[in-house]
Amino acid sequence: MIAYDSYYTSSDTEDADIVHSARITSDQIGAIATWLDSARLIEETRKFIESQKRKPVVKTDVDVIRKWLTNAWSTEFFLASITDDFGPDVKAYAVHWAFPQAYYAVYGQRMAYSIVHGYQEDSHQKVIRRFGNDALELRLPASLAICVTGTKNNYEHHNIAVIDDFTTDRRLRRVDHAMVAGYVGSALRGTRGFDLDRLRRERAKEFVTSKGKPTQKLNREQWQSIAKNLGPTSLMSFLYRKRLKANYDNVDALHSDVIDANNLLSDIRCIVNAFALVHESLILFRMGRRAFEEMIERAPKQVVGMFNARKSDVLSCGCL
Repeated sequence: MIAYDSYYTSSDTEDADIVHSARITSDQIGAIATWLDSARLIEETRKFIESQKRKPVVKTDVDVIRKWLTNAWSTEFFLASITDDFGPDVKAYAVHWAFPQAYYAVYGQRMAYSIVHGYQEDSHQKVIRRFGNDALELRLPASLAICVTGTKNNYEHHNIAVIDDFTTDRRLRRVDHAMVAGYVGSALRGTRGFDLDRLRRERAKEFVTSKGKPTQKLNREQWQSIAKNLGPTSLMSFLYRKRLKANYDNVDALHSDVIDANNLLSDIRCIVNAFALVHESLILFRMGRRAFEEMIERAPKQVVGMFNARKSDVLSCGCL
């Protein structure tokens, strides 16, 4: 990663809204990648695991765990291939596909984690909601345990300090911790606003005036009822949102001259690696090293390389 997000070279002919969206996307992704600093996350994960008690895993679940990890690693492998093997022009056109890959790599890790812990989750929304609840209740290492709750104009940050008057007017400086936190917070708030609007549209028929017409402006109680169904908004919520917007609403912005594809792809990989480091460590701790390594032996060799690249860090966290 670089110290400053200075990779903005938009042409004079680009639409101002597209340029702005591209810059915000770059800054938010860069901030999250910086926030999930590997050295700090390793130490946080080690401390988190030290506070946990190991519980047995049902043996019949091991093959399912392996399949989900294989799914995650193969997706991460393809994401890495874009960054390492493609030329600059191809990378520029591949950026918008990196977001779905990032989400599905994280989703695979999270599903493996869920099975290890005996959770019965059969939808993306259930997985994302549990991750958000785990973040809210500090059932994750600190850097991942951040989220936003509340309603529009009344958001509440959890486990991350964001200054009250923070704006995204200035370009991200990665060496400025307050600015990094501010951009991470803006990503979470933007995601929550997006999801609140989506649920509001889905429940439009519930909110009508005394004359039976659709309510144009919801009151505080109505927004709270929508927020209650949403759960906490986490970094996984953000990745899910980008998985959708990258291929639809934001596709023009991600092809903007503002975007430096190589830097953005590297940041996305850092985020995926951080999620993988934490979840693999927690899975390893729960299963025990012997059972974990026996499981890995049965996974396709070409994708296990993604795990092997961080194996020493995972072992240092999960083999307590």
